[in-house]
Amino acid sequence: MKEYKNTIFDTEVGLYKNCFSKKMERPIKLYNWLFSDKGANIYKPLIEEIRAENDPQKRLQLKQKLPVITPTGIFKDRSKKMESYSGFIPIDIDWTDNKSQKIAVDENGKLHGFTSAQNMREYAKDYISSQVPGGAYVGRSASNGIFALLYIGTNNKVNTPDNYKAIYNAIEKRFAEDGFLFIDSSKSNLNSIRFYSMDQDCLYDLDPGKWTDQIKKDLVVEERLKSHKNHVETQHIKSQAPALTVYNSDQEKDLLFVIEQSKKHGWPLCADREQNWFKIGLALANTYGESGRGYFHDLSAVSYKYDYQDCEKKYKYALSYCQSNSLSINVQYIFKQAKDLGLHYSERYRDK
Repeated sequence: MKEYKNTIFDTEVGLYKNCFSKKMERPIKLYNWLFSDKGANIYKPLIEEIRAENDPQKRLQLKQKLPVITPTGIFKDRSKKMESYSGFIPIDIDWTDNKSQKIAVDENGKLHGFTSAQNMREYAKDYISSQVPGGAYVGRSASNGIFALLYIGTNNKVNTPDNYKAIYNAIEKRFAEDGFLFIDSSKSNLNSIRFYSMDQDCLYDLDPGKWTDQIKKDLVVEERLKSHKNHVETQHIKSQAPALTVYNSDQEKDLLFVIEQSKKHGWPLCADREQNWFKIGLALANTYGESGRGYFHDLSAVSYKYDYQDCEKKYKYALSYCQSNSLSINVQYIFKQAKDLGLHYSERYRDK
């Protein structure tokens, strides 16, 4: 274990007997938890049994026999205040949350998803290790998913326990938008636990950099999104726009459903493509005129690049372009984009 000393993994986290334990048994070096052969030798049979079990309930019962840690730091009692912060943010990527995810476009322009849990793990490992700043560790979880650690550091004003949930939410949004991966949102609490696991093919980086600058940017975006609703409502009042000609129609309900699902899953229809963003603006402007401005903000705000003033300028230009040109594009273009991403607006009828 000498090679891990004086690295980012040379930090202590809390060790607990199992997931039901509230009192910490003892501190443990993170590198011992991740890389020690001793733990692997003890728990290998149980891990293999867990991974071979297909019944979710039985698999959970087996996992409950494993020890757990609090990767974010030391809690002598998990129901009380943290005593020391590790500088890591743990994330879980589960197969059940991602098996229907669309990640790539084939030669026919169709989106397709993961072919297996192993395929998802390989994709997640590559994405985290090569494209995620601060991607310090990524390996297989105790069952069929991925467990990863992002190193944020502690010597800064951004990564603090008080900011933890906001940082986690920003990371969750970024993974969904850039990596097309859903991370487990239920693990966003500072004192969340992680089961013991092992992966001989894990990837790690002793000097992965930090995601501090990216987090600063994402937190700024979160603040923009909080004020977004007020901006849009004010704009509607100022514009004194006429009522929509299709107000309360099924078409408008479908659009609202697409917006709701886009926000829920963190899937931006606009993505990062300027041309596609403008086409969505044209589709709204040509269908709803001035009254489509708020919808354009709603769809644009799902992207981490959202800027209120830029969005205003783009929609103003879309309105002007529609007035000067005879266009066939309309809201159906947005429905097609949603369908390609797996956001089927017809789903809103399923519970009726």
